Amino acid sequence: MKKPLALLIFIFFFFSAVSFAGGIDAGPAKFYPYFSFTGKHTDNVFASPADEKSDYITVYAPGLSLELPFRRHMLFLDYNAVVERYDEFKSEETTDLNGLAKLDLRLGGRIRLDLSDTYRKGHEPRGQSATGRVDVFKTNTALVSASYALAEKSKIQLDYSAAKWDFAGAVNAFRERDADRVSLYLFYRFLPKTSAFIEYDNNRVDFNKDVSEVALNLDNTERSGYLGLTWEISENSTGTAKAGYTKKDYADEGWFDTNGDSVVDVNVKDHSTWTASVDLSHEFSSLSSLKVTARREINETNLSQRIRYFETTGASFEYERKLSRRFSMAVNGFMGNDSYSDQGAYLKKREDRTMGAGARLGYAMREWLRFSTAYNYRDRNSNIDVNDYRERIFTFFNVDIKI
Repeated sequence: MKKPLALLIFIFFFFSAVSFAGGIDAGPAKFYPYFSFTGKHTDNVFASPADEKSDYITVYAPGLSLELPFRRHMLFLDYNAVVERYDEFKSEETTDLNGLAKLDLRLGGRIRLDLSDTYRKGHEPRGQSATGRVDVFKTNTALVSASYALAEKSKIQLDYSAAKWDFAGAVNAFRERDADRVSLYLFYRFLPKTSAFIEYDNNRVDFNKDVSEVALNLDNTERSGYLGLTWEISENSTGTAKAGYTKKDYADEGWFDTNGDSVVDVNVKDHSTWTASVDLSHEFSSLSSLKVTARREINETNLSQRIRYFETTGASFEYERKLSRRFSMAVNGFMGNDSYSDQGAYLKKREDRTMGAGARLGYAMREWLRFSTAYNYRDRNSNIDVNDYRERIFTFFNVDIKI
């Protein structure tokens, strides 16, 4: 930890005397460099139920954003890296890359067209992956969103996205897939800042069949219908809530081998259930704010070639309070349940209950320079004991620089 601490001291004294105006102008374009630097300690590197190992972790996260307005439109680009380095367990080190390109077009007073492409080379940490491994993946999602204001109180929106998932290693080949989603929204504003909406989604998922053993054909079409509310009562109170029903229709092709040939005439069982989501952000005053999220959703399998899906139900919150002009504190918590569809390699269906909590103390030296320290606790209790684990992470320091 000697080098990270030396760099932290340098950042503190060098940047405390520097002032930035907010972004770097280059003609009509504006660049926003940013950087975060974190030093933390975990008491369970391998997310293990026994024989826990601890280590110190240093995280470097540089990034750069670009905003380019032209006429009524806006181009936004962002690219960043998240580099995790361990003092002792070098095998756990990762480097994630994230990119975003977004073009917002305003075509007259009623038509809006948004185009975006999102790239991520990331990983699922041991404590958050179903396998207990560090699972590395690449994903790319292209999105086209078009909306048209029908009248003063109504709007129609049509979205299309194409996503591709690739995973490193043969053990995760069964998770590789392409997904094409079409979403239709109808909005009706019945209060000045509140709208009701109807949403319909059709998501076609095509899995890679080049796997090393006989497995289920997981190709499916997922259809969802929702009723919801979205509101922006003020700049300090916004939110979206929706609830509905989702059905996954699996391809009736039974089992397949590595050549894609059907070897057993077994239909994969379809599944349907209710789904919902809530996203709420509210500022009680200039000193305190609350964010709440809740989800019930169906996810594509992440564990076994013989498990069709898993359902996630959970909620999280974060409450932040300003203690003074420069100091702030925050507390957070979450709880969730992952329920798997089939037994897979186990003698029973897997179900994980996860909960956690944390606290953070922050100091804003400048508007663009912030320091913080934090503590987080995570506990997963599974009905299959080998998947249990507890982890405590203490963040000694975190530095956020946004020019």
